[in-house]
Amino acid sequence: MRIWERNIYGFAKTKVFEIEQQSTNEVTFLLVSSPFTMELYPFEFSLRLCYSLDGRKLNIHYTVHNTGDKEMYFSLGAHPGFLLQEPIHHYYLLFEQNETIYAYRSHNKLVMETPDACMLADSNRLPLDYDLFAKGAFVCKNLRSNHLRLCSDHLTKAVEIGWDGFSVVGIWTKENAALCVY
Repeated sequence: MRIWERNIYGFAKTKVFEIEQQSTNEVTFLLVSSPFTMELYPFEFSLRLCYSLDGRKLNIHYTVHNTGDKEMYFSLGAHPGFLLQEPIHHYYLLFEQNETIYAYRSHNKLVMETPDACMLADSNRLPLDYDLFAKGAFVCKNLRSNHLRLCSDHLTKAVEIGWDGFSVVGIWTKENAALCVY
């Protein structure tokens, strides 16, 4: 039996996608399985990445389609990252609703079943600090919110990140790195 090792961010980021569709405000990129991808990932698939502008809003839509005849397992290692203009302690995450958030950490590329800390208790504002990420990324499970805003005490603009259809969100950063929400 062959074991298929995978990078945490997958293999698609190193592949050349074709432009399937393009207009003034939208572009769709397509990657399809090939003999080369089958050496890295044993499934036949198509992966579409659609980016569209709606005013000042960027919509990102990923579509994975199983083009083979066997059950296909996959995960996407894609996520946005935001370079912070100020020290991290000036920023906070503002959730759509009050949340009680426990930190589920990863171990050997898998999310642990039990949390290691309560990050937020019945509030919608999570102040950011590098200490939150001392043990690495954390996953928030069973969220009621469908989006959050990355806000600063000193800036009037914020970035809103949404995840309709998902109940888990990961958050990660380290010094001199982008804040990632996945």
